[in-house]
Amino acid sequence: MVLFGVREDEPFGSDAGEDGVSGDGTLPGWRLFPGVLALFVVHLSITAVHPVLPGFLETIMEEPVRVASLAGQILGAGALAAALGSLVGGHVAVRAGVWATVVGALSVAGLASLPQAAVSSVAELFVLRLVADFALGMVIPVANLAVRAAVPPERQGAAFGVAASATSTAFGLGPLGGGLLAASFGFGVPFLVPGVLLLAASVALVVFSAVDLPRYLRLLRLVLANLIS
Repeated sequence: MVLFGVREDEPFGSDAGEDGVSGDGTLPGWRLFPGVLALFVVHLSITAVHPVLPGFLETIMEEPVRVASLAGQILGAGALAAALGSLVGGHVAVRAGVWATVVGALSVAGLASLPQAAVSSVAELFVLRLVADFALGMVIPVANLAVRAAVPPERQGAAFGVAASATSTAFGLGPLGGGLLAASFGFGVPFLVPGVLLLAASVALVVFSAVDLPRYLRLLRLVLANLIS
């Protein structure tokens, strides 16, 4: 559908300044980092729970019956909540701003993930998963928007390639890390660690937005140039 339905203008090469792409065609990593970080942490948090959810349900159910079906229902409901969050995230970003939306959603998802390690009933887990997945769904389209805005149009394909690589890495590391954590420390830890990572990512993005990183990079290059000369 994209191949036959989308028409786009031929890109024109141009030399960008400090806020775009350098003359050698490299991507501005400092501008891509926040969006890529958000996408990586979100997908890592989502997938880390999947392989351990059935085992965790058995530990909190008095009579573990139809565990696989119940786990599927929770994951399916979470996917629907994430889809709804994706719709809401775009509207919130228009009003509140891209990074305010991302940081707020990451914080809500982290706070909703932490108590999941200590729930005592399936109902509590179900509600907390819905809240967390809804917030995580809000992040995904807004973070992709940030990736798109970080580079000029002629370099957006490469930027989304970097974001897709980070997402694919998260899809691989998430289940592996969740399984290893559950095997080593118990079924509750794979719910606890993503919550910590989400909160840490939100703090990192706040610090990143408050620091004039390009200025410090220019100063670092100047210092290094003086040391080398």
